[in-house]
Amino acid sequence: MLKLFQFALLVLAFIVSPMQSGYAAEQNGFECSFRLSQGQTSVRYFSLTPEVYRCIKHLNHRDLSIVNSNHQPVPFKLSYAGTTVDKKSHNRTMTFYQEPSASAYKTGDQIRRIAQLTGTRSGNETDTQWQNKNIYYSSIIIEQQQDSNQLQSITINIDDGYDAVNATVVLESSNDLQNWTTTLAPHHLLFLNGENKTLTNNKLKLASYRRAKYFRLAVLSNIEKFTQKISAIEGEYQKIKYKAPELSWFKPSRFSPQAEANEWVVDLPDLIPVTRMRFTLADDIVFYQGSIYMEPYINPDVEQSSRKLRDEGRKKLKNLLKKGISSSSPSKAGAKSWRYISGFNQYRIKTENGSLRSSDISLNRVQSERYLLKFSQPQNLQQNQMPLLELGWQPPVITFIAQGSGPFYLLAGNAQIPQKISFPAQISSLDKNTELVNLIETNTISNESPASSDEQAMNTQTNWGKILLWIVLLLGVAIMSFMAYQLARKMREEKGL
Repeated sequence: MLKLFQFALLVLAFIVSPMQSGYAAEQNGFECSFRLSQGQTSVRYFSLTPEVYRCIKHLNHRDLSIVNSNHQPVPFKLSYAGTTVDKKSHNRTMTFYQEPSASAYKTGDQIRRIAQLTGTRSGNETDTQWQNKNIYYSSIIIEQQQDSNQLQSITINIDDGYDAVNATVVLESSNDLQNWTTTLAPHHLLFLNGENKTLTNNKLKLASYRRAKYFRLAVLSNIEKFTQKISAIEGEYQKIKYKAPELSWFKPSRFSPQAEANEWVVDLPDLIPVTRMRFTLADDIVFYQGSIYMEPYINPDVEQSSRKLRDEGRKKLKNLLKKGISSSSPSKAGAKSWRYISGFNQYRIKTENGSLRSSDISLNRVQSERYLLKFSQPQNLQQNQMPLLELGWQPPVITFIAQGSGPFYLLAGNAQIPQKISFPAQISSLDKNTELVNLIETNTISNESPASSDEQAMNTQTNWGKILLWIVLLLGVAIMSFMAYQLARKMREEKGL
Protein backbone atom coordinates (compact mmCIF):
# COMPACT_ATOMS: atom_id res chain seq x y z
CA MET A 1 0.00 0.00 0.00
CA LEU A 2 2.83 2.40 0.86
CA LYS A 3 4.49 1.74 -2.50
CA LEU A 4 1.22 2.50 -4.27
CA PHE A 5 0.93 5.80 -2.43
CA GLN A 6 4.50 6.77 -3.33
CA PHE A 7 3.81 5.98 -6.99
CA ALA A 8 0.73 8.23 -6.94
CA LEU A 9 2.77 11.12 -5.53
CA LEU A 10 5.40 10.69 -8.25
CA VAL A 11 2.72 10.76 -10.96
CA LEU A 12 1.23 13.86 -9.37
CA ALA A 13 4.58 15.70 -9.34
CA PHE A 14 5.30 14.69 -12.95
CA ILE A 15 1.99 16.07 -14.23
CA VAL A 16 1.83 19.24 -12.15
CA SER A 17 5.33 20.47 -13.08
CA PRO A 18 4.82 21.00 -16.86
CA MET A 19 1.26 22.14 -16.37
CA GLN A 20 2.30 24.90 -14.03
CA SER A 21 5.05 26.08 -16.37
CA GLY A 22 2.68 26.09 -19.37
CA TYR A 23 0.06 27.91 -17.36
CA ALA A 24 2.61 30.53 -16.27
CA ALA A 25 3.74 30.99 -19.87
CA GLU A 26 0.19 31.54 -21.01
CA GLN A 27 -0.79 33.93 -18.24
CA ASN A 28 2.25 36.17 -18.68
CA GLY A 29 0.43 39.48 -18.16
CA PHE A 30 0.59 40.80 -21.73
CA GLU A 31 -2.52 42.34 -23.28
CA CYS A 32 -1.68 42.05 -26.98
CA SER A 33 -0.06 39.48 -29.21
CA PHE A 34 1.15 40.12 -32.78
CA ARG A 35 2.11 37.17 -34.96
CA LEU A 36 5.10 37.70 -37.25
CA SER A 37 5.40 36.44 -40.80
CA GLN A 38 7.68 33.54 -41.57
CA GLY A 39 11.34 34.07 -42.50
CA GLN A 40 14.42 32.14 -43.59
CA THR A 41 17.35 33.89 -41.93
CA SER A 42 18.41 33.59 -38.31
CA VAL A 43 18.28 37.35 -37.68
CA ARG A 44 15.11 39.22 -38.67
CA TYR A 45 13.64 42.67 -38.17
CA PHE A 46 10.37 44.59 -38.41
CA SER A 47 9.04 48.07 -37.64
CA LEU A 48 6.57 48.89 -34.91
CA THR A 49 3.13 50.07 -36.00
CA PRO A 50 0.58 52.36 -34.31
CA GLU A 51 -1.41 49.26 -33.34
CA VAL A 52 1.44 48.16 -31.06
CA TYR A 53 1.46 51.51 -29.25
CA ARG A 54 -2.19 51.07 -28.36
CA CYS A 55 -1.06 48.28 -26.03
CA ILE A 56 2.20 49.71 -24.63
CA LYS A 57 2.01 50.80 -20.98
CA HIS A 58 5.60 51.75 -20.19
CA LEU A 59 7.96 54.40 -21.53
CA ASN A 60 10.90 53.43 -23.73
CA HIS A 61 9.15 50.27 -24.94
CA ARG A 62 10.04 48.35 -21.80
CA ASP A 63 6.95 46.11 -21.86
CA LEU A 64 7.73 44.39 -25.16
CA SER A 65 8.82 40.81 -25.62
CA ILE A 66 9.29 38.39 -28.51
CA VAL A 67 8.61 34.69 -28.02
CA ASN A 68 8.63 31.59 -30.20
CA SER A 69 5.86 29.01 -30.53
CA ASN A 70 6.94 27.41 -27.25
CA HIS A 71 6.54 30.74 -25.42
CA GLN A 72 10.30 31.06 -24.95
CA PRO A 73 11.58 34.66 -25.01
CA VAL A 74 14.24 35.33 -27.65
CA PRO A 75 16.90 38.10 -27.72
CA PHE A 76 15.91 41.33 -29.46
CA LYS A 77 17.00 44.95 -29.66
CA LEU A 78 15.21 48.18 -30.53
CA SER A 79 16.88 50.85 -32.66
CA TYR A 80 16.14 53.78 -34.94
CA ALA A 81 17.34 54.12 -38.52
CA GLY A 82 19.92 56.87 -38.90
CA THR A 83 20.69 59.24 -41.74
CA THR A 84 21.78 57.40 -44.88
CA VAL A 85 24.56 58.67 -47.13
CA ASP A 86 24.24 58.14 -50.88
CA LYS A 87 27.51 58.60 -52.80
CA LYS A 88 27.78 58.67 -56.58
CA SER A 89 31.07 59.27 -58.40
CA HIS A 90 31.87 60.43 -61.93
CA ASN A 91 35.09 61.35 -63.78
CA ARG A 92 35.72 64.57 -65.64
CA THR A 93 38.64 65.62 -67.85
CA MET A 94 40.67 68.50 -66.40
CA THR A 95 42.48 71.12 -68.48
CA PHE A 96 46.20 71.55 -67.77
CA TYR A 97 48.97 73.93 -68.93
CA GLN A 98 52.73 73.42 -69.18
CA GLU A 99 54.85 75.92 -67.31
CA PRO A 100 57.94 77.19 -69.18
CA SER A 101 61.25 75.64 -68.22
CA ALA A 102 62.67 79.04 -67.28
CA SER A 103 59.79 79.83 -64.97
CA ALA A 104 60.44 82.23 -62.11
CA TYR A 105 58.84 79.62 -59.92
CA LYS A 106 62.13 77.68 -60.05
CA THR A 107 64.22 80.27 -58.24
CA GLY A 108 64.52 81.87 -54.83
CA ASP A 109 62.38 80.77 -51.90
CA GLN A 110 60.48 78.16 -53.91
CA ILE A 111 63.70 76.26 -54.67
CA ARG A 112 64.65 76.21 -51.00
CA ARG A 113 61.13 75.08 -50.03
CA ILE A 114 61.25 72.26 -52.59
CA ALA A 115 64.64 71.26 -51.26
CA GLN A 116 63.15 71.14 -47.78
CA LEU A 117 60.26 68.98 -48.95
CA THR A 118 62.56 66.51 -50.70
CA GLY A 119 65.19 66.49 -47.94
CA THR A 120 67.96 67.71 -50.32
CA ARG A 121 70.23 70.60 -49.37
CA SER A 122 72.06 72.89 -51.82
CA GLY A 123 74.93 73.70 -49.44
CA ASN A 124 76.95 76.72 -50.59
CA GLU A 125 75.79 76.49 -54.19
CA THR A 126 73.49 79.07 -55.67
CA ASP A 127 69.89 78.09 -56.31
CA THR A 128 70.44 77.83 -60.06
CA GLN A 129 73.63 75.78 -59.68
CA TRP A 130 71.98 73.44 -57.22
CA GLN A 131 68.91 72.98 -59.40
CA ASN A 132 70.89 72.35 -62.60
CA LYS A 133 73.06 69.84 -60.79
CA ASN A 134 70.47 67.87 -58.87
CA ILE A 135 67.07 68.04 -60.53
CA TYR A 136 65.27 68.43 -63.82
CA TYR A 137 62.38 70.48 -62.51
CA SER A 138 59.08 70.69 -64.43
CA SER A 139 55.54 71.68 -63.52
CA ILE A 140 52.03 72.03 -64.89
CA ILE A 141 49.00 74.05 -63.79
CA ILE A 142 45.66 72.24 -63.66
CA GLU A 143 42.45 74.22 -63.97
CA GLN A 144 39.36 72.91 -62.21
CA GLN A 145 36.09 73.55 -64.01
CA GLN A 146 33.00 74.54 -62.05
CA ASP A 147 31.30 71.49 -60.59
CA SER A 148 28.65 71.32 -57.89
CA ASN A 149 30.15 68.06 -56.63
CA GLN A 150 33.27 67.58 -54.55
CA LEU A 151 36.66 66.74 -56.05
CA GLN A 152 38.01 63.53 -54.52
CA SER A 153 41.15 62.72 -56.50
CA ILE A 154 43.26 63.59 -59.56
CA THR A 155 44.51 60.85 -61.91
CA ILE A 156 47.63 61.42 -64.04
CA ASN A 157 47.95 59.53 -67.35
CA ILE A 158 51.10 59.47 -69.53
CA ASP A 159 51.83 58.48 -73.14
CA ASP A 160 51.88 54.78 -73.97
CA GLY A 161 55.28 53.24 -74.43
CA TYR A 162 56.99 55.56 -72.00
CA ASP A 163 59.83 54.09 -69.97
CA ALA A 164 59.31 53.04 -66.37
CA VAL A 165 58.80 56.06 -64.13
CA ASN A 166 59.06 56.60 -60.39
CA ALA A 167 58.48 60.33 -60.01
CA THR A 168 58.13 62.37 -56.83
CA VAL A 169 55.57 65.17 -57.14
CA VAL A 170 54.09 67.90 -54.99
CA LEU A 171 50.54 69.22 -55.46
CA GLU A 172 49.68 72.82 -54.60
CA SER A 173 46.42 74.78 -54.82
CA SER A 174 45.49 78.40 -55.47
CA ASN A 175 42.52 80.55 -56.38
CA ASP A 176 44.44 83.48 -57.92
CA LEU A 177 47.66 81.91 -59.33
CA GLN A 178 49.63 84.09 -56.91
CA ASN A 179 49.29 82.48 -53.50
CA TRP A 180 49.90 78.74 -53.35
CA THR A 181 49.27 76.24 -50.57
CA THR A 182 50.68 72.72 -50.40
CA THR A 183 47.74 70.36 -50.80
CA LEU A 184 49.61 67.08 -51.09
CA ALA A 185 53.11 66.53 -49.70
CA PRO A 186 55.67 64.59 -51.79
CA HIS A 187 53.92 61.69 -53.46
CA HIS A 188 55.31 58.94 -55.71
CA LEU A 189 53.86 58.39 -59.17
CA LEU A 190 54.61 54.90 -60.47
CA PHE A 191 54.40 53.66 -64.06
CA LEU A 192 56.11 50.25 -64.19
CA ASN A 193 55.94 47.97 -67.23
CA GLY A 194 55.69 44.21 -66.75
CA GLU A 195 55.49 41.27 -69.15
CA ASN A 196 51.72 41.12 -69.32
CA LYS A 197 50.50 44.26 -67.57
CA THR A 198 51.47 47.65 -66.19
CA LEU A 199 51.71 48.52 -62.52
CA THR A 200 50.55 52.08 -61.89
CA ASN A 201 50.05 54.34 -58.90
CA ASN A 202 48.89 57.51 -60.58
CA LYS A 203 46.02 58.76 -58.40
CA LEU A 204 46.46 61.75 -56.09
CA LYS A 205 43.83 61.64 -53.34
CA LEU A 206 42.82 64.99 -51.88
CA ALA A 207 41.96 65.58 -48.24
CA SER A 208 41.55 69.38 -48.35
CA TYR A 209 41.33 72.40 -50.66
CA ARG A 210 39.04 70.48 -52.97
CA ARG A 211 37.26 73.65 -54.12
CA ALA A 212 40.44 75.41 -55.31
CA LYS A 213 40.30 76.83 -58.82
CA TYR A 214 43.87 75.89 -59.76
CA PHE A 215 46.30 73.10 -58.86
CA ARG A 216 50.01 72.99 -59.62
CA LEU A 217 51.76 69.66 -60.07
CA ALA A 218 55.52 70.03 -59.51
CA VAL A 219 57.80 67.13 -60.42
CA LEU A 220 60.83 66.96 -58.12
CA SER A 221 62.50 63.84 -59.48
CA ASN A 222 65.52 63.76 -61.79
CA ILE A 223 63.35 63.12 -64.87
CA GLU A 224 63.82 65.54 -67.71
CA LYS A 225 60.66 67.00 -69.25
CA PHE A 226 58.42 64.52 -67.47
CA THR A 227 55.33 66.75 -67.52
CA GLN A 228 55.52 66.90 -71.32
CA LYS A 229 54.76 63.16 -71.38
CA ILE A 230 51.45 63.65 -69.52
CA SER A 231 48.64 62.85 -71.96
CA ALA A 232 45.51 63.43 -69.85
CA ILE A 233 44.39 64.37 -66.35
CA GLU A 234 41.05 63.29 -64.90
CA GLY A 235 39.27 64.46 -61.78
CA GLU A 236 37.02 62.15 -59.79
CA TYR A 237 34.00 63.98 -58.42
CA GLN A 238 31.59 62.62 -55.87
CA LYS A 239 28.01 63.60 -55.28
CA ILE A 240 27.09 63.13 -51.63
CA LYS A 241 23.43 63.13 -50.67
CA TYR A 242 22.26 62.83 -47.08
CA LYS A 243 18.81 61.34 -46.63
CA ALA A 244 17.05 61.57 -43.28
CA PRO A 245 14.82 58.65 -42.27
CA GLU A 246 11.21 58.97 -43.34
CA LEU A 247 8.64 59.98 -40.75
CA SER A 248 5.04 58.91 -40.34
CA TRP A 249 2.57 61.73 -39.76
CA PHE A 250 -0.79 61.77 -38.00
CA LYS A 251 -3.25 64.31 -36.68
CA PRO A 252 -4.05 64.40 -32.94
CA SER A 253 -7.42 63.18 -31.83
CA ARG A 254 -8.17 66.22 -29.64
CA PHE A 255 -6.99 69.84 -29.58
CA SER A 256 -8.93 71.64 -26.85
CA PRO A 257 -8.70 75.07 -25.13
CA GLN A 258 -7.91 75.41 -21.42
CA ALA A 259 -9.11 77.77 -18.72
CA GLU A 260 -6.08 80.00 -19.18
CA ALA A 261 -6.11 82.15 -22.30
CA ASN A 262 -3.95 81.02 -25.24
CA GLU A 263 -3.40 77.55 -23.73
CA TRP A 264 -4.40 74.49 -25.71
CA VAL A 265 -4.00 70.82 -24.84
CA VAL A 266 -3.28 68.08 -27.39
CA ASP A 267 -4.51 64.61 -26.35
CA LEU A 268 -3.01 61.47 -27.86
CA PRO A 269 -4.40 57.98 -27.41
CA ASP A 270 -1.01 56.25 -27.37
CA LEU A 271 2.62 56.67 -26.30
CA ILE A 272 3.91 57.27 -29.81
CA PRO A 273 7.45 58.80 -29.70
CA VAL A 274 6.94 62.20 -31.35
CA THR A 275 9.94 63.82 -33.05
CA ARG A 276 8.29 66.55 -35.16
CA MET A 277 5.42 69.01 -35.01
CA ARG A 278 4.07 70.73 -38.10
CA PHE A 279 1.77 73.73 -38.18
CA THR A 280 -0.51 74.59 -41.08
CA LEU A 281 -1.28 78.22 -40.43
CA ALA A 282 -4.78 79.69 -40.53
CA ASP A 283 -5.55 81.93 -43.49
CA ASP A 284 -5.33 85.26 -41.62
CA ILE A 285 -2.33 84.39 -39.43
CA VAL A 286 1.25 85.30 -40.37
CA PHE A 287 3.10 83.66 -37.49
CA TYR A 288 2.65 81.77 -34.22
CA GLN A 289 5.00 82.02 -31.27
CA GLY A 290 4.97 80.12 -28.02
CA SER A 291 6.16 77.13 -26.00
CA ILE A 292 5.44 73.40 -25.93
CA TYR A 293 5.06 71.38 -22.73
CA MET A 294 4.42 67.71 -22.10
CA GLU A 295 2.74 65.94 -19.22
CA PRO A 296 5.01 63.22 -17.75
CA TYR A 297 3.47 59.83 -18.31
CA ILE A 298 2.76 57.61 -15.32
CA ASN A 299 1.74 54.00 -15.74
CA PRO A 300 -1.88 53.66 -14.45
CA ASP A 301 -1.03 50.47 -12.53
CA VAL A 302 1.99 52.10 -10.92
CA GLU A 303 -0.07 55.18 -10.15
CA GLN A 304 -2.73 53.03 -8.46
CA SER A 305 -0.10 51.36 -6.28
CA SER A 306 1.37 54.75 -5.42
CA ARG A 307 -2.10 56.03 -4.54
CA LYS A 308 -2.56 53.16 -2.13
CA LEU A 309 0.73 53.98 -0.48
CA ARG A 310 -0.24 57.63 -0.24
CA ASP A 311 -3.58 56.70 1.32
CA GLU A 312 -1.83 54.54 3.89
CA GLY A 313 0.58 57.39 4.56
CA ARG A 314 -2.30 59.81 5.11
CA LYS A 315 -3.90 57.46 7.59
CA LYS A 316 -0.67 57.23 9.54
CA LEU A 317 -0.30 60.99 9.33
CA LYS A 318 -3.81 61.54 10.70
CA ASN A 319 -3.04 59.22 13.58
CA LEU A 320 0.09 61.21 14.33
CA LEU A 321 -1.86 64.48 14.16
CA LYS A 322 -4.42 63.11 16.58
CA LYS A 323 -1.59 62.43 18.99
CA GLY A 324 -0.48 66.06 18.72
CA ILE A 325 2.41 65.68 16.34
CA SER A 326 2.28 68.46 13.75
CA SER A 327 3.29 67.98 10.17
CA SER A 328 2.94 69.79 6.88
CA SER A 329 -0.09 68.94 4.78
CA PRO A 330 0.51 66.45 1.96
CA SER A 331 0.44 67.54 -1.66
CA LYS A 332 -2.56 66.87 -3.81
CA ALA A 333 -2.76 63.21 -4.79
CA GLY A 334 -2.02 62.45 -8.42
CA ALA A 335 -0.97 66.01 -9.23
CA LYS A 336 1.14 66.25 -12.42
CA SER A 337 3.25 69.16 -13.58
CA TRP A 338 3.84 70.24 -17.17
CA ARG A 339 7.41 69.91 -18.41
CA TYR A 340 8.87 72.34 -20.95
CA ILE A 341 10.30 70.68 -24.06
CA SER A 342 10.62 73.35 -26.77
CA GLY A 343 9.71 76.80 -28.03
CA PHE A 344 8.32 77.46 -31.49
CA ASN A 345 8.17 80.20 -34.13
CA GLN A 346 6.00 79.17 -37.04
CA TYR A 347 5.40 81.59 -39.90
CA ARG A 348 4.26 81.95 -43.48
CA ILE A 349 5.35 85.21 -45.11
CA LYS A 350 3.92 86.12 -48.47
CA THR A 351 6.27 87.83 -50.93
CA GLU A 352 6.08 89.04 -54.52
CA ASN A 353 7.64 85.79 -55.71
CA GLY A 354 5.64 83.44 -53.52
CA SER A 355 5.95 82.75 -49.79
CA LEU A 356 8.47 81.75 -47.13
CA ARG A 357 7.59 79.06 -44.62
CA SER A 358 9.20 77.98 -41.39
CA SER A 359 10.55 74.47 -40.94
CA ASP A 360 8.97 71.81 -38.75
CA ILE A 361 9.44 71.88 -34.99
CA SER A 362 12.04 69.31 -33.92
CA LEU A 363 11.51 67.38 -30.69
CA ASN A 364 13.85 64.99 -28.95
CA ARG A 365 11.68 61.87 -29.29
CA VAL A 366 9.05 62.60 -26.62
CA GLN A 367 6.56 60.03 -25.29
CA SER A 368 3.46 61.46 -23.67
CA GLU A 369 -0.30 61.30 -23.97
CA ARG A 370 -0.81 65.03 -23.41
CA TYR A 371 0.94 68.14 -24.76
CA LEU A 372 0.31 71.75 -23.79
CA LEU A 373 0.79 74.58 -26.30
CA LYS A 374 1.09 78.10 -24.85
CA PHE A 375 0.75 80.79 -27.52
CA SER A 376 2.35 84.18 -26.88
CA GLN A 377 1.46 85.35 -30.40
CA PRO A 378 -1.16 86.00 -31.50
CA GLN A 379 -2.80 86.95 -28.23
CA ASN A 380 -6.40 86.01 -27.41
CA LEU A 381 -6.24 83.23 -29.96
CA GLN A 382 -9.66 82.25 -31.29
CA GLN A 383 -10.87 78.81 -32.31
CA ASN A 384 -10.91 79.65 -36.01
CA GLN A 385 -7.33 81.00 -35.76
CA MET A 386 -5.86 77.77 -34.50
CA PRO A 387 -3.34 76.01 -36.76
CA LEU A 388 -3.86 72.54 -38.11
CA LEU A 389 -1.45 70.37 -36.16
CA GLU A 390 0.37 67.27 -37.41
CA LEU A 391 2.74 65.10 -35.42
CA GLY A 392 5.60 63.15 -36.95
CA TRP A 393 7.31 60.08 -35.56
CA GLN A 394 9.89 57.57 -36.69
CA PRO A 395 8.80 53.93 -36.27
CA PRO A 396 11.53 52.08 -34.37
CA VAL A 397 12.99 48.87 -35.74
CA ILE A 398 13.13 45.66 -33.71
CA THR A 399 15.80 43.13 -34.61
CA PHE A 400 15.48 39.67 -33.09
CA ILE A 401 17.11 36.26 -33.24
CA ALA A 402 14.81 33.58 -34.61
CA GLN A 403 15.72 31.01 -31.99
CA GLY A 404 13.42 28.03 -31.59
CA SER A 405 10.48 27.03 -33.73
CA GLY A 406 8.11 29.53 -35.32
CA PRO A 407 5.84 31.29 -35.65
CA PHE A 408 7.23 34.11 -33.54
CA TYR A 409 5.07 36.60 -31.64
CA LEU A 410 5.53 40.16 -30.43
CA LEU A 411 3.93 40.61 -27.01
CA ALA A 412 3.03 44.10 -25.78
CA GLY A 413 1.27 45.77 -22.88
CA ASN A 414 2.36 44.40 -19.52
CA ALA A 415 1.74 45.98 -16.14
CA GLN A 416 5.05 44.51 -15.02
CA ILE A 417 8.27 45.11 -16.91
CA PRO A 418 9.36 41.73 -18.34
CA GLN A 419 12.94 40.59 -18.11
CA LYS A 420 14.73 41.26 -21.37
CA ILE A 421 17.34 38.98 -22.93
CA SER A 422 20.32 40.99 -24.13
CA PHE A 423 21.05 40.96 -27.84
CA PRO A 424 24.52 39.43 -28.40
CA ALA A 425 27.10 41.99 -29.43
CA GLN A 426 28.73 39.45 -31.75
CA ILE A 427 25.58 39.35 -33.88
CA SER A 428 24.95 43.11 -33.89
CA SER A 429 27.38 43.54 -36.79
CA LEU A 430 25.22 41.31 -39.01
CA ASP A 431 22.50 43.90 -39.58
CA LYS A 432 23.06 43.79 -43.35
CA ASN A 433 22.17 40.09 -43.39
CA THR A 434 18.84 40.47 -41.63
CA GLU A 435 15.47 39.68 -43.17
CA LEU A 436 12.37 41.85 -43.09
CA VAL A 437 9.23 40.30 -41.58
CA ASN A 438 5.81 41.82 -40.95
CA LEU A 439 3.15 41.92 -38.28
CA ILE A 440 0.41 39.90 -39.95
CA GLU A 441 -2.02 39.09 -37.14
CA THR A 442 -3.11 40.90 -34.00
CA ASN A 443 -4.77 39.32 -30.98
CA THR A 444 -5.92 40.93 -27.77
CA ILE A 445 -5.20 38.63 -24.85
CA SER A 446 -8.33 38.97 -22.73
CA ASN A 447 -11.35 36.92 -21.64
CA GLU A 448 -13.71 38.85 -23.89
CA SER A 449 -11.83 38.61 -27.17
CA PRO A 450 -11.99 35.48 -29.33
CA ALA A 451 -8.85 33.38 -29.24
CA SER A 452 -6.94 32.19 -32.27
CA SER A 453 -6.80 28.53 -33.29
CA ASP A 454 -3.39 28.07 -31.64
CA GLU A 455 -4.62 29.60 -28.40
CA GLN A 456 -7.80 27.49 -28.49
CA ALA A 457 -5.71 24.34 -28.88
CA MET A 458 -3.53 25.47 -26.00
CA ASN A 459 -6.56 26.13 -23.81
CA THR A 460 -7.94 22.71 -24.69
CA GLN A 461 -4.71 21.05 -23.65
CA THR A 462 -4.65 23.10 -20.44
CA ASN A 463 -8.21 22.02 -19.56
CA TRP A 464 -7.32 18.36 -20.06
CA GLY A 465 -4.33 18.88 -17.82
CA LYS A 466 -6.55 20.32 -15.11
CA ILE A 467 -8.88 17.34 -15.41
CA LEU A 468 -5.96 14.94 -15.04
CA LEU A 469 -4.71 16.94 -12.08
CA TRP A 470 -8.04 16.63 -10.29
CA ILE A 471 -8.22 12.92 -11.08
CA VAL A 472 -4.78 12.37 -9.56
CA LEU A 473 -5.67 14.48 -6.52
CA LEU A 474 -8.92 12.58 -5.97
CA LEU A 475 -7.11 9.30 -6.44
CA GLY A 476 -4.56 10.38 -3.86
CA VAL A 477 -7.33 11.32 -1.40
CA ALA A 478 -9.01 7.97 -2.00
CA ILE A 479 -5.78 6.07 -1.37
CA MET A 480 -5.11 8.06 1.78
CA SER A 481 -8.65 7.39 3.02
CA PHE A 482 -8.32 3.71 2.29
CA MET A 483 -5.00 3.57 4.13
CA ALA A 484 -6.49 5.38 7.12
CA TYR A 485 -9.44 2.97 7.14
CA GLN A 486 -7.11 -0.04 7.03
CA LEU A 487 -4.95 1.41 9.81
CA ALA A 488 -7.96 2.11 12.02
CA ARG A 489 -9.35 -1.38 11.43
CA LYS A 490 -6.05 -2.95 12.32
CA MET A 491 -5.85 -0.93 15.53
CA ARG A 492 -9.37 -2.08 16.56
CA GLU A 493 -8.47 -5.68 15.93
CA GLU A 494 -5.34 -5.38 18.09
CA LYS A 495 -7.41 -3.85 20.94
CA GLY A 496 -9.92 -6.66 20.62
CA LEU A 497 -7.16 -9.20 21.07
